[in-house]
Formats: sequence, C-alpha cells, structure tokens
Amino acid sequence: MLYTEAEKVIGYSRRRVLNGETIPNSEKIMSLSDGSAAFIVKGNRE
Repeated sequence: MLYTEAEKVIGYSRRRVLNGETIPNSEKIMSLSDGSAAFIVKGNRE
C-alpha cells in the first residue's frame, strides 16, 4: 500500500470513528475486519 493510500484510510477511519460519519463505499480503498482477519484491499470502484 502506498503512503498516500494509507493516509486516505486513516482519514476516513478517523471520520467514521471520531465523527460518526458514514463513509460511502466509493471512498473506501480498504476494509478492516476484526483483529483475527486479514485486510481486504478494494478494487477500482469507478
């Protein structure tokens, strides 16, 4: 994952957790599950 992609994940995670926002799927590039699961990098959604 590129640094800029990591920044995007941190940004929308912060918005979701701290601000209670619902993030549109079109903005998501990664899904995080429970601690025992691996991450899933999402494909192009355009």
